[in-house]
Amino acid sequence: MERQELLLTIEKALSEVLERPISGLTEETALFDELQLTSIAVLGMLMSVEEATGISVDPEGLDIDDLRTLGSFADYVEAAIRAEGAGDAGGGVDGGGPASTGSAGSTAGVGGAGDTAGAADAGRAGEGAS
Repeated sequence: MERQELLLTIEKALSEVLERPISGLTEETALFDELQLTSIAVLGMLMSVEEATGISVDPEGLDIDDLRTLGSFADYVEAAIRAEGAGDAGGGVDGGGPASTGSAGSTAGVGGAGDTAGAADAGRAGEGAS
């Protein structure tokens, strides 16, 4: 992906998560100060950029400096694309992404299935006692 195409992809992601038109940004545009990006908007932007570029980003692997400006975030995404293209996860870039924010829910779902099976076994045990 060319740099200009990547910058436009990030602009589009920002427009989606901020629910307003975003265009004409420069690489020096401060994401938090100038666009009032919130932590929830960052997660939405990450998911959108992941989908558009095919990378997987671990939000915990991001440094605040990676998100200071449009250019610094584009640098991060380019590095992630190169790392995944080389088959290297790049320190967890391929490990979780925004899906990791829902991993507690996934774990609860697995536990919930086990609990349901346990409840069914208890119900059967109760049937024999009747």
